[in-house]
Amino acid sequence: MRLTNRLLSLLSAALIISALPPLAHAQDVEKQVTRMNKKAMEDYDSLEFDSARKTLIDAVAMLRSNGLDETPLAAKTFLNLGVLYIAGFKDKTRGQQQFVNALKIKPDIRLDPAIAVPELEEAFNAALKIVGQKAGAKPPIVNKPPVEKPPVVEKPPVVEKPPVVEKPPAEEVKGLVHNPIDESRPNTQVPVRAQLGNDVGATRVFLFYRGGGQEDYISVPMKHTEGAEWVGAIPGDAVTGRAIQYYLEARDARGRPVVGSGSAPNPYIISVNAGAAAPAFVPEVDVEDPLAAERLRKKREAEERSGTKFHRLFLFVTAGTGFGYEPQGNHTEVAYQYQPSSDTYIRQPVGTGGVAFAPVHIGVEFGGMITKGFGLSGLFRFQVYTAANAETANTGSQNAPTTKATGAIAGMVRARYRFLDGHVHPYIHVDIGGGQIRHALDISSAQDLVAGKPLVDRYTAETYNGVNGQPGDHTVVPQSVCPASGCVDTIALGNLLVGGGAGLWIDVQKYVALIVDVSVLGAIAAGDGQQSGMNIDVSLGVGVHF
Repeated sequence: MRLTNRLLSLLSAALIISALPPLAHAQDVEKQVTRMNKKAMEDYDSLEFDSARKTLIDAVAMLRSNGLDETPLAAKTFLNLGVLYIAGFKDKTRGQQQFVNALKIKPDIRLDPAIAVPELEEAFNAALKIVGQKAGAKPPIVNKPPVEKPPVVEKPPVVEKPPVVEKPPAEEVKGLVHNPIDESRPNTQVPVRAQLGNDVGATRVFLFYRGGGQEDYISVPMKHTEGAEWVGAIPGDAVTGRAIQYYLEARDARGRPVVGSGSAPNPYIISVNAGAAAPAFVPEVDVEDPLAAERLRKKREAEERSGTKFHRLFLFVTAGTGFGYEPQGNHTEVAYQYQPSSDTYIRQPVGTGGVAFAPVHIGVEFGGMITKGFGLSGLFRFQVYTAANAETANTGSQNAPTTKATGAIAGMVRARYRFLDGHVHPYIHVDIGGGQIRHALDISSAQDLVAGKPLVDRYTAETYNGVNGQPGDHTVVPQSVCPASGCVDTIALGNLLVGGGAGLWIDVQKYVALIVDVSVLGAIAAGDGQQSGMNIDVSLGVGVHF
């Protein structure tokens, strides 16, 4: 038996010793909060109201985070906060709510007669009625058996549940009634409720709020739920920094302010505190989030800047004109000129290098953007030329007539890089591909009609010169290629095309853009009978991107 009693004694001692640290911590918190209350009231006496309010709100947060928000010290702190709001900030509504908080914790708490001025007594008596006590009645006697308080170990903040109260009809409410909100956790939606009476003549209620460092208020239309109640919310994204300012405003059907609770110059102030209690209850109706559109806009801008979201595919159709340089030694395609020195016909040569024109071309480009700036595409260039007239004359007895050229086709791969955000994107590009480009050349003066040596076609030249080791037939009847009105032949360049250029991509609508482009192409002779040269295209087009 003695052994059993000794074990029990040792176990009890161990339990007492293990409980000492938490109890000691709670005592330290109470001492610190007591000092904070004393400092706040000293600041109150010195008319330092803002400092006093911050100290008391920090004291409430400390009590809540340590599970001491139902103690007489918490009631005393709420009482001091109520005195500060009413006598210091002249905010009767918010001060009365603090008195109610104090009475709910300690029903027998009373104002210090030394500071009980009439405005404080009036608000305190109203708080007594709210909690069910008669004004001027003696404090209720509360007999509580002594209970050993269990050790407090990091108790989470207590979430106060609001009493279930029937929402009064609008006929019974006068004006715009709102219980101000004192504090909130950061990044947490703050529900805001108000009651609007029929006597006001208002049809809508707006919540205005702004965070620290924000110059303008953001307005949120509140929702009418039932009876006289209206509900809104300050979104969690706005609850940052040290404090949030807000006020309410009721407006009539024409949008004119009728009555308010708080104002822009004198708003309600919510202290942002990590130790604040969670919202008592979240609105059951959807409330508008005015920052949602702004967040979406910023997200899209960020995606555009990072290149993660953009129109990847595009299709353009362009049209334009061109010109280029024909070096000496290139020759025409249809006309052959007689050479007296060799008694042969050769293709009409370019005697002196110079500029030649490629009047009309059409481009079709389809591709995609690999990143926001860099894209790859395929470009097909279709050249149309109807002014050439050098071809075998139709005399009714032609042999192997030569026809004129009417266009050219080329295909290239284009690598483009765009600059700048917004609607106008300058760009540069590099092109490589194959095909032909044709220039036009007036050769009217190249034939010698006096000597009876007109420009002739291929059949005439080969027959006169002889081919495949066969002797020439100088009795062949010349088949002329130039009409009397003037003679224009073409010169073909290709087949390897390499170049680049620059232009503007202009977005005119969400999916529609204009293209202005200048391209420089070098044609490199690749194969028998091919010729080299240079060409410059100027193009204008329209397209879609999606």
